[in-house]
Amino acid sequence: MLSHEFPPHFFGGAGVFCYHLARVLARSGTYVTVVASRPSSAIKARLAQPRTVEGNLEVIWVPRADFPPRHLW
Repeated sequence: MLSHEFPPHFFGGAGVFCYHLARVLARSGTYVTVVASRPSSAIKARLAQPRTVEGNLEVIWVPRADFPPRHLW
């Protein structure tokens, strides 16, 4: 799954929907990989790992500018 937002870095419905869909699929036995953005300052400050794995759910974080992506739209 590709998403511009995913908890804990989300601003609205798209992040919440992606989170719940990924969790339900992972619980049902499907291996899910989510590629989501995270502020580059969080990655540089090592506040978060670039990859998170929880059972069948893997989240790969890619850096983005430190302002919400919706400002680019």
